[in-house]
Amino acid sequence: MLEELTVQNFALLKELQLTFDHGLNVLTGETGAGKSIVVDAMGLLLGERANLRDIRYGCDSALVEGVFSVQPESRTAALAEDQGFTTSPLILSREVRQNGHNTCRINGRQVTLTQYRALAHGLVSIYGQHDYLYWLAPDHQLILLDSLGDQAHQALLADVARAHQGTRQAARNLKKAMKDREADEKARQQARENLEDLRPLKLKVGEEAEVSARHGQLAKRMEIQTVLEEAYAMLYGDDTSAQSLLTLALDRLTEAARLDTGLVETVKDLKSALISVREGAQTVADEISRGGSPAELEALSDRLATYYRLRQQYGLDPDDLINQMKAWEALLDREADDEADFEDLQAAYAAARSHYIQLAKALSESRHQVAGLLKDHLEKELADLAMPHARFEVAFSQGRAGSSGTDQVLFMLQANPGSPALPLHETASGGEMSRLMLAFKTLLTSQEDTETLIFDEIDTGIGGLTLAEVAKKLATVSRQAQVICVTHAPAIAAYADGHHLIEKHTDGTSTHTTVHTLSEGETVEEIARMLGGQADWQLAHASEMRAAAKKRH
Repeated sequence: MLEELTVQNFALLKELQLTFDHGLNVLTGETGAGKSIVVDAMGLLLGERANLRDIRYGCDSALVEGVFSVQPESRTAALAEDQGFTTSPLILSREVRQNGHNTCRINGRQVTLTQYRALAHGLVSIYGQHDYLYWLAPDHQLILLDSLGDQAHQALLADVARAHQGTRQAARNLKKAMKDREADEKARQQARENLEDLRPLKLKVGEEAEVSARHGQLAKRMEIQTVLEEAYAMLYGDDTSAQSLLTLALDRLTEAARLDTGLVETVKDLKSALISVREGAQTVADEISRGGSPAELEALSDRLATYYRLRQQYGLDPDDLINQMKAWEALLDREADDEADFEDLQAAYAAARSHYIQLAKALSESRHQVAGLLKDHLEKELADLAMPHARFEVAFSQGRAGSSGTDQVLFMLQANPGSPALPLHETASGGEMSRLMLAFKTLLTSQEDTETLIFDEIDTGIGGLTLAEVAKKLATVSRQAQVICVTHAPAIAAYADGHHLIEKHTDGTSTHTTVHTLSEGETVEEIARMLGGQADWQLAHASEMRAAAKKRH
């Protein structure tokens, strides 16, 4: 609970130090005195967004500090311990400067705003004049309904959130696989066509270089082939070749050598020459036979043309194309495996979806049970708050699957007999919403470990006997948790365990607000003022109200 509040230079509050009681604390004062400024200061203390306009005019900074006592087994105590803080007591302070710097401290140690908010969150629950608008939104109504569930319900909420995340991940995996599958099918079709074109070519690594080299050699050979053939014909061809003519010449000289022995040496030389010619002709013939044929050159040219076409068509060298063919073949080979993987992803999504639906159904059933308990509790509380005929319902409808299940809920209220149950935003007046919120807070106080509740003018739109019932309810709630209530209602002030008067002062040049803790006699006088004056009969009435409240409280 909040034991002490210190405020410096916040709005109209120049210097304030308040001590709060354990039970019902009320803050009263004339309209415009600045009662809600105290609540705003508490909001800043609890981590709400800072506004430089809240710094008192002419000051460099504003400071809000709170001293809290914390139950040892509460969530806040556990969180503080995890962060290395003691809670006997727990001191929160926050300073806002004109330069925009925002300093947060826990037990004097500076921390981040995120750390600060996490710890401050569970200390105090504030219900402002317009906070009921928050609960009119169906999404927030679902949050409120879930907050009332037991541990098993909270575990279901967590399970549904995890299952939803798992389903979304499975859906993303499947969606990606579907895109990949479509792309792979196009790639496989292209691979089949390419392989049909390439396989008959029987490409080999390094073949292009070999063919190109052979083609170059053969092309050169074909250039000299004609010369070799002509030379062979001259050496060993028809009757006019060197071999034929030398043979004839040798025959004639041989006859002449019989007549003239001086020609014998010439005959020998001619015989040697003939042998050389025959040997040369054989060498040329061997060279001719060793050369390639035009058909081979044409075949090599065709193969080189094929390589050129492949390079133009596929953008790859033949050797790289062979590696690409292996990749295409691998793509086709794993088609069955890819299909099996796709079917596994389909099954995984179906299983995740089924698991989510099963959990969402269980959560919905749990919500219906919580809604029944909420209905019973609220109708009892509303009867205590002068709405004995009010009927409360939680209407369920099917919504989109989300992290909190598939339920949509709408809080319905039948304020008077004979009228239909309508959504809260269509039927509840300001006074009825105030009582509904008080009833909700009563229930939440019994469910949560929040030790301090702040109500800012919960009496708005309420009067007469109804206001008396609201006052009793606040007093009842204050037995379970500390209550701080800003009010204009004397009926509520009569139940105060601690009463603080807020007043605004001005000297013509500046304005400031003060808060004064009232004695018992001053409390009676303030209640009389709230009744309209401080005449004897009003003071007597205020005293009677105070005595009656103490008796009931």
